[in-house]
Amino acid sequence: MEQRYLAFREIVRSSKDCVSIANERGQKLFEFRKTPNAEGIFKYLDGEKSTKEIFDSILASPAARKTKPTYQSLLSEFKEIFDVLSVHNSIYLRDPTVTAFRITEEMQRNVTQLWST
Repeated sequence: MEQRYLAFREIVRSSKDCVSIANERGQKLFEFRKTPNAEGIFKYLDGEKSTKEIFDSILASPAARKTKPTYQSLLSEFKEIFDVLSVHNSIYLRDPTVTAFRITEEMQRNVTQLWST
């Protein structure tokens, strides 16, 4: 999972105003606007962190001195990205009540247990 986010981060980093994600054959899968903190979001997005952990990491980073984000602005930026990625099952976040996982199947099992209670 983390490899996918690293690949997304490299695409975000090399993009100007719009981030376009393509499949192996070069066909565009989806795109989203490159927000001021998109690189930071993908830097800390790993399928294991909660949104709060991602936002805290961005706010503590040296890049935050330049962009001066707030929780509200990060939430707004994250929502733009999340809305696109979630439609394509390309984003995973950890609920703080769900234990950490090693593989996707384990994560799915943990989340299923959380939702079935």
